[in-house]
Amino acid sequence: MNTKQNILSRSSNVSINSLIVSNDTFSSGSIVPGQISCISLLIDGVNIDTSLNEKQNTLDPTSILSVNKVSTSGDITAGGNLSFFDNTIGSRNVKTEFSATNSAINLKQDKINFLTNLTCATLDCSNLNISGESIDTKIANSSEGITQAQLDKKQNILTSSTNILTARIDVSDKLVITGQQPTLNLKDTNARSGMIHMNDNRMYFLSGETNTESWSQVNGQWPLY
Repeated sequence: MNTKQNILSRSSNVSINSLIVSNDTFSSGSIVPGQISCISLLIDGVNIDTSLNEKQNTLDPTSILSVNKVSTSGDITAGGNLSFFDNTIGSRNVKTEFSATNSAINLKQDKINFLTNLTCATLDCSNLNISGESIDTKIANSSEGITQAQLDKKQNILTSSTNILTARIDVSDKLVITGQQPTLNLKDTNARSGMIHMNDNRMYFLSGETNTESWSQVNGQWPLY
């Protein structure tokens, strides 16, 4: 009796040399000290072979990994090209995609706010608000009674290429005409016109036909130069 094993329970501690679980009588010849041998081993009702087959093999620099999603709180570093697969286009290079995206971003306007100074050739808008109020409303409610009709009558900014049509111009100091051949045209609408012309170190007093800015000779001669 002293050599018999006590009844085993869930709290029993068992120390043996090896354990073979088999339904044949020949497995006893393959005893290996410290080894548990069996055809099938279940852990919590799941075959351990099934659990192992679902595990990822150890990764090394030559491993090819295909996953649905990668999440990381750190950096992703690639010694070579890092690619991803797009279902529509196919394999895409991450470096190439970022380069194209950055180039497109560099062409975009920085975000505009109330402190932004904006320079452009033309600004078109359907409604211009100043301090949250339409400029049309501001004009209509102006204390000085300025209306859009009055603004439409105002002169646009004058430049060197602007043509001015007016009944009279008063100059308080001097009138300067600048050019390589400056000319003052006196355009008479019902008789011969006259011109004061400066060119090649000579001043010309010329005349032309009625209501014209082009000069012509009188009796084959210029009036005075």
